[in-house]
Amino acid sequence: MTGSYHGSTDYEHLTIETNVIGTYILEIYGYSTRGSTYYWGEYILTPYEVTICFDISPKITTMEIDNVQYSGFPRTFTWDYESRHTFKVESIVQTSDDTRYVFRRWTDGITSNSRSLWFTSDERYTAYYDKQYYLTVVSDLGNPTGEGWYNEGSVASFSVDSQDVSVLGIKYIFDHWEGTSVQTSVGSIRMYSPNTVRAVWAVDPSSLLIIAAVGAVALFGVYKGYKAIKQKRQPPSERKASISKPRETKQRVKPVVKSIKPLISHSETDKRVLAYIIKNKGAISISKAVAELNITTDELNASFTRLKKQGKIK
Repeated sequence: MTGSYHGSTDYEHLTIETNVIGTYILEIYGYSTRGSTYYWGEYILTPYEVTICFDISPKITTMEIDNVQYSGFPRTFTWDYESRHTFKVESIVQTSDDTRYVFRRWTDGITSNSRSLWFTSDERYTAYYDKQYYLTVVSDLGNPTGEGWYNEGSVASFSVDSQDVSVLGIKYIFDHWEGTSVQTSVGSIRMYSPNTVRAVWAVDPSSLLIIAAVGAVALFGVYKGYKAIKQKRQPPSERKASISKPRETKQRVKPVVKSIKPLISHSETDKRVLAYIIKNKGAISISKAVAELNITTDELNASFTRLKKQGKIK
């Protein structure tokens, strides 16, 4: 403890300084021409207080301070000097399926969302969040990349790894992306909202021509082979008889067979597929076409083959 004294004809001034908290007894003795003076008193030294202000930017969540949840920020607390307190915020605040906020840092630059500090001075702690949007990248072919979360205003890149892909002998060529104006297989978009981009693939007509030609040759070969095997299995006498004997004109009784009409005939499917191709000018998404036409991918590919064989598409 240190002290100082100052006297004058009008008053007496005494200053005592200490940084140790506790209870002190003060005794003062004084002398003058009028006689002696004595004063006694007890003083309790208490710690001084600090003011701490908390805030959240933007104000999209609550904050836990000393295990109590608070909202309505900014909030100010008055605490004892060198007292210890804890405070934390959520690391991720999900506001919808494709929008969220991610904690970035506090005012002092600390990136941990949970803190425990001894407070020795007035301070302000603001929790800062980054807003993020989700980019959905859809493609039936070409191994799409780029789907995920992106900060608001940032540039998101997306792509497919090939310009053309063959499936079951049919060649598909990348055409463009739906949901953006990008026409190349690699593109980007600035994220000011949630976005979905979908790769659109067009059928290469030359692949349909090859499939039709190969299919015709294969069917003709199967037919010729079947006839040869059938003739070899017949005894020589029967083969000769089957050649020389005229066809009988005897009327045979035909069995009664109840036909079951398919839900959708090939011709009906082909009409719908052709109309769909014309409507979309040849640039179609396989998954989208399957969904809108309510058919399977195999049925769609088979229809492509038939339409090419009929000369209705090139």
